[in-house]
Amino acid sequence: MSGGPVGAFVIKGDEVKWVPAVDVNRLMLGFQIAIVVFFLVMRSMAKTRAKSRLELAKAANAAR
Repeated sequence: MSGGPVGAFVIKGDEVKWVPAVDVNRLMLGFQIAIVVFFLVMRSMAKTRAKSRLELAKAANAAR
């Protein structure tokens, strides 16, 4: 297990404010991975669809 900071208290004069720590690099990496997975799934779906269309066309031609 590992842990990291989740935020910090910022003190300015008499005011105390909670500021969450956001790791932009980790967010961008997650976004990039999600995009790659999305395109791989879309490619797989397109290939499957094209294959089924080809099989239907072959079956239609064989029936003639």
